[in-house]
Amino acid sequence: MDQDKVLPRTRRVRSRVGRRIAGLLIGGIALCTLVVYLRDAAAIKSECRHLDLLMTPVREHLEKTGRLPLRFPTDPNTKPDREDVAYVDPEVIRWSQSTDKPVLIAYLPGYGLILRSNGHAVAIFNDGEITIEWLPNKEVGPRLDAQRRATGIPPRDQTATTPDR
Repeated sequence: MDQDKVLPRTRRVRSRVGRRIAGLLIGGIALCTLVVYLRDAAAIKSECRHLDLLMTPVREHLEKTGRLPLRFPTDPNTKPDREDVAYVDPEVIRWSQSTDKPVLIAYLPGYGLILRSNGHAVAIFNDGEITIEWLPNKEVGPRLDAQRRATGIPPRDQTATTPDR
C-alpha cells in the first residue's frame, strides 16, 4: 500500500474515534447532571411531603377552632420527634392570625442538595390556609428574624444553630 494513502486514513480513524469519545464524555456528563438534578427535585418533594404530613394535627386544630395552636400538637399517627419540625414562637403564631402577610410557622431541619440551593421545607400560614413550600437557607433565617421583630421579640441568637447555617 502506498504510504500517502495510509496516513490520511489513519488520521480519519483517529479523528472519528476522538469525536466518539468526546461525544460519550459530553453525553455522560449531561446524563449525570440530569440524574442529580432530578434527585434534588425528588428530595425537595419528599421533604415537603414529610412536612405536610407533620402539619396534619395543626390543620386539624385550625379546622376545629379556627385558630392555629400556640404549641405544636403531638399526633400519635405522625409521631414527630421534637427535632423533626421547628414551630415558631407563640407570639409569632398570635401575630400570624392578625396580619394579612404570609407567615412562616414551621420548618424542617435543613436539607443539602447538589445542584440546587440547600434549604428547608416550610409551612406558610396565609388567609387561614397552610401551604408547604421550599425556601433556600438564605431566605429562612432573615424571614424568621423579620417575623420576630414584627412581634417585638428580639431576633434569634446568631451563635446558636439556626436554619440558615
